[in-house]
Amino acid sequence: MKKILTILTMIASLTFTSCEDFLTEEVRGQQNLDTYFQSAEEAEAFITGCYQAITFGGWWNINTVWLLSEMCSDDGWMGNTSQSQSDYISLAHYQGTGQSNGAISNFWQYRYKGILRCNIAVERISQADFSDEEIKNRLVAEARFLRGYFYFELVKNFGGVPLITGFLLPEEIQGITRASAEDVYK
Repeated sequence: MKKILTILTMIASLTFTSCEDFLTEEVRGQQNLDTYFQSAEEAEAFITGCYQAITFGGWWNINTVWLLSEMCSDDGWMGNTSQSQSDYISLAHYQGTGQSNGAISNFWQYRYKGILRCNIAVERISQADFSDEEIKNRLVAEARFLRGYFYFELVKNFGGVPLITGFLLPEEIQGITRASAEDVYK
């Protein structure tokens, strides 16, 4: 009898116990853009992420900007190093395409990731309800400046590039073509 009572107690406790709180818990470590820009501090933190986009991938990404601009001139010399320089050799010899060259592909991809962050900042901070309009305007201006910097790096190295000035989903970007260099500089 004692065994049956113990088994019934265990079954009842498992049956009537709920883990609903566990199942409806929000994902941690990920921000919801619809509720994120509630304060100037959150907006400033997001702008810091826009600045961080300058060095996506570490210090070498800054070096890549210089290499892309100088590798094919007489100013660039690869020097003596034990690291693989296959991507840079193809640049120096005008070989391969951007898609097949890791340095060029990363440079392009990281600039557009920075542009995406800036586009989100411009749209969401502009719509945010802060008590201090001066801070709001400054943060939007910083995001626009950084977006301009990322586009400057792209147009300087590739000429006209696709212009994306809003927060668009991948399916909305399909079919966007290159703008002229003049339009990118504007």
